Amino acid sequence: MNYGIILSPRLSNLRHHLLSVLDENTDKLTELAREVFIEMHEELVWLDEKIAKLDTRLNALAKTRDDCRRLMTIPGVGCMSATAFVAWMGDGNQFSHARECPAYLGLVPDQHSSGDKARLGHISKRGNRYLRTLLIIGAHADLNAAQRRRDNELGSARDQWSTALEERRHSNVAAVALANKNARIAWALLRDKTEYRCAA
Repeated sequence: MNYGIILSPRLSNLRHHLLSVLDENTDKLTELAREVFIEMHEELVWLDEKIAKLDTRLNALAKTRDDCRRLMTIPGVGCMSATAFVAWMGDGNQFSHARECPAYLGLVPDQHSSGDKARLGHISKRGNRYLRTLLIIGAHADLNAAQRRRDNELGSARDQWSTALEERRHSNVAAVALANKNARIAWALLRDKTEYRCAA
């Protein structure tokens, strides 16, 4: 049933304004409808609290593990990406070369080549979808930060490479390329137990 009440479906609005909207529209809503909406709001608040607790545990875990701490020094790799990467990869010895890691994650283009013509398509999207998504989201965030650093003349060679690629190609293409690079770096840090060093 349509009650004629308009509220933006964004979660932030539902969290902060749903109860006040219900109070303002008591004459338009049945008692059963109010109860259902209040229960939905309580469930949303409960989920927020549960997610916050899990985030706290994950952050604490990442800070206590040396391998996660090293991965989090890579620009665009945060707590969730680092813990997911370590859980999935371990020490990285299952791959013999850096190229194999992003290929297994589906961060390389499909090839449709024949003879002397190389035809590259979209990324294969094989492997661990969750980790691939985290790496691409982190790469988008790093691209935005790299642009600001470059504008303030604080950018590194990595920032220059990524922003130049974004200017030549679509931002999604640049983000996937950066996620590919981050996957290679993460593999090397885990396998060799080394620290991340960004070129100046």
